[in-house]
Formats: sequence, C-alpha cells, structure tokens
Amino acid sequence: MLDIQSLDKIKTNAIEDIIAMKKPPKPRFTYTSGNYLKVLVVGVVGIIVFSNLYGVDRSVTNFAILICFVLTIIGLIGAIYRYYSTTHDWKNTVKHWKKHKQNLIRETEAKFDDYAHQLITTGTIRTDDPYIKQALGLVPKCPTCGSTDIVPVSGIRRDLAQTAFGVANPTARAQFKCNNCGYKW
Repeated sequence: MLDIQSLDKIKTNAIEDIIAMKKPPKPRFTYTSGNYLKVLVVGVVGIIVFSNLYGVDRSVTNFAILICFVLTIIGLIGAIYRYYSTTHDWKNTVKHWKKHKQNLIRETEAKFDDYAHQLITTGTIRTDDPYIKQALGLVPKCPTCGSTDIVPVSGIRRDLAQTAFGVANPTARAQFKCNNCGYKW
C-alpha cells in the first residue's frame, strides 16, 4: 500500500521525468531554406558561365548576367529571411516549452499534494494517475521491452485479422500492442 514517503518518491520521480523532457530540436537551416539556396547557386553559376562566354552578342550576355544577379540577390535575401524566421520561431517554441514544463511541474506538485491530503484524510487514493498506477503495479507493461506505452487492440481489428488470416495471425489473438516496439500479445 501507499504511504506518504512512497507518495513523495513517486512525486519526485514524476517531477524528474518532467525535468528530463528534451526541448524541441532546432530546425536545420539547409532544410528550411533549400529552395532559396538553390536559386542562389543557380544565380552565381549563371553569372560565372555568362561572364566567360565569348563569341556571343554582349547585350545578350549582359542581360543574362543581370537576370542571374537578380536570382542571386533573391536567393540570398530569401535564405537569410528563412534562417532568421525559423530561428526566431524556434526560440519562441523553446520559450513556450520552458513555460509549459514549469506549469507541468507546478500542476504535478499540486496534484501530489492533493493525493497526500486524500491519503491522510481517507487512507486511500482513488486516482487514474499513471504514476500511482505504476507504483501499485496496476499498469501493464510490454513483455518484450518493458514499456508502458501500450494500447488495447480493438475487437473489430482482431475479428478482421481472424477472418482474413485465420487464428494463426498474432493480431487475431492479441489484446494489447506496444507502441514502442510493436509487439502484440
């Protein structure tokens, strides 16, 4: 059974899990600005190629160089704009992520204080909190990887698998599926 000390340990584990949450990954510059970089490269290559053409009317090559120069400027400005806009968006995302993390910690502390109050006043805790269920051993775990990220397999899916493939199909007999490793049992 649960007592106040074990409830404090569960609370500490829950807060440590929240603290261990990783921040969103920073977007890659080349991925978000790839098209602008392509335009930039085409413009620079065009300038180099048209500058070194001999035997062609100079007015045509000068016009082509001008177009390539405009492409270079558009590509450069676009790439710089995309870089700074994605970096700025990512910084805002991280700022909101930090606030969300702090709110989660506050909510978890308040929730576990309420659980402690329930435990002191009534002697039991009636909750659907996954940390409490896990501490009491009520959360099923994947027999392969030990993950608690599992979902029940619907009866319709089992019936369809049995109809289509027979009883030998693992889905026809499965009650749970692990989202971590994909094992069905």
